[in-house]
Amino acid sequence: MYSLWYLGRPAERVFGPGRFLFVYLMSAFSCALASLWSKRGRRDSLPSVGASGGVFGVMAAMLVFRWRHGIPCAELWLMLLLNLAVGLMSPQVDDAGHIGGAAAGALTSFLWGPRWVWSLGGMLIKDVPIIRWPFV
Repeated sequence: MYSLWYLGRPAERVFGPGRFLFVYLMSAFSCALASLWSKRGRRDSLPSVGASGGVFGVMAAMLVFRWRHGIPCAELWLMLLLNLAVGLMSPQVDDAGHIGGAAAGALTSFLWGPRWVWSLGGMLIKDVPIIRWPFV
């Protein structure tokens, strides 16, 4: 919850409430699908729900936003890689779900996330995402 609070506040300011919710839900859903896919046929473990994968998705979405706009993002790469490394060391952590959530957050941010277009004078023109729907 602390990670969601820490990352979610700036992400919601950047993405807006609708797109932030969209990124989180798509990441959580993808986390659950990746977890289900990785545990198919195994009766000894249950798939994850997706909440932590949603947090990974928000982290990856902010990383894509910062990378796209030329803002330094080394600390987000470090945070993402350290969290994945800690997950790999613990058998109780669903790594496939976390990777699925991060991948979905990055893809959602790339396609639907804010893409600021600048004019020659350095003035902000508008937000032009690659795909506008459902945020027309």
